Amino acid sequence: MSDATVAVLDVGKSNVKLSACTADGHVCETLNLPNAVRPGPPWRHHDLAAQNIFVLEGLATLFRRHPLAQFVASGHGSGGMLVGEDPDAHGTGLVLPMVDYEQPLPAGLDAA
Repeated sequence: MSDATVAVLDVGKSNVKLSACTADGHVCETLNLPNAVRPGPPWRHHDLAAQNIFVLEGLATLFRRHPLAQFVASGHGSGGMLVGEDPDAHGTGLVLPMVDYEQPLPAGLDAA
């Protein structure tokens, strides 16, 4: 059996975790980042810029410590993003910030 490890990215509602795991599922090391929500504008949204830095720097850190050979990503499944060619997106490809699905609805919207 190879001693190569798998990098596992787990994006949850409250935490983002990046782990180095063996092929048989043993977790060798985990890095954590709180999944911060920014107040806006235009609405409460997840701090994807901070997540991007965390993932890239975390992969570099784990790669220096473990023989990473594969990458697997997992998410909580309730998020979605609109992407496109927005020059104001600062290279992220996002047209709008990723909304926090626990944000209250705007006044009057639930009356429709």
